[in-house]
Amino acid sequence: MKPIGFRSCCFDWTDLDALEAENDELGLGDDFRDNVGQYVDHFHHYLETFDWENSHWPEEGTSGPYYGVTSWTNRQGRDSDSSDAKEKMSQLAKDEGYADDDNNWLWMSRIGGDAMTMIVSSFESYEDMAPDEQSFFEWATEELGEEEAEEMFEDFGEGFDDSDYTIWELDPNLSTPGDQD
Repeated sequence: MKPIGFRSCCFDWTDLDALEAENDELGLGDDFRDNVGQYVDHFHHYLETFDWENSHWPEEGTSGPYYGVTSWTNRQGRDSDSSDAKEKMSQLAKDEGYADDDNNWLWMSRIGGDAMTMIVSSFESYEDMAPDEQSFFEWATEELGEEEAEEMFEDFGEGFDDSDYTIWELDPNLSTPGDQD
């Protein structure tokens, strides 16, 4: 069985009030429990925020259809150094030419459940997911020197307990156009 993820994006908070009112009026939760719930292994409900300042994501979005998502579970009380290192890595990439059409990324943070930091990159094919000949760490080492690059990556890693990598595939049949109000 193929897992399916449903996401909703870029809403105003008042939209959530309208959704709750519609749910109450139409009984959407009861309908889900009666007709769909039996087929669902599990689901999560949480919010994510985008860090546009430290991201390099095309204004018009990407066509995907594949998205690589690295998720790090935040270590409580230790994420300050990681946040500073994330900003430093992103600024270095933008300032020194790593941020181009072939390298896009979107930083996100999860609110609710386990606190997480995530980075998303889009790909046009599985072949595009193959690692570059030179890793970002190797590139950063050339730019900063070995000692400074290692310190930056160590600082970043100190704020997390573990990490996970998943691949998401956009299914246009289950998606709404991004330009809908």
